[in-house]
Amino acid sequence: MVAISKCEIVYGEEYILNSRGMKLFTCHWLPVEKDIKGLIFLCHGYGMECSVYTRETGMRLARAGYAVYGIDYEGHGLCAHGIGSKQRKVEK
Repeated sequence: MVAISKCEIVYGEEYILNSRGMKLFTCHWLPVEKDIKGLIFLCHGYGMECSVYTRETGMRLARAGYAVYGIDYEGHGLCAHGIGSKQRKVEK
């Protein structure tokens, strides 16, 4: 797990396994020293991924007091065989 603090928010990322055993990339932005107002789950669009394309939105919402989580869908971004994954680059 990677965690980066930007004073008012903390960013973290990790991989989880789904029910079929595929590694899925997840990330989160959490407010620091603020009561959490609610939970927001960001879903990316086609051909995108959660860490880069949702970064500014996640940071802005966390600064406003929300816990924000995102996950890459199978075959997207940093998931196994996703566009940005090491496995896909090796297989090409």
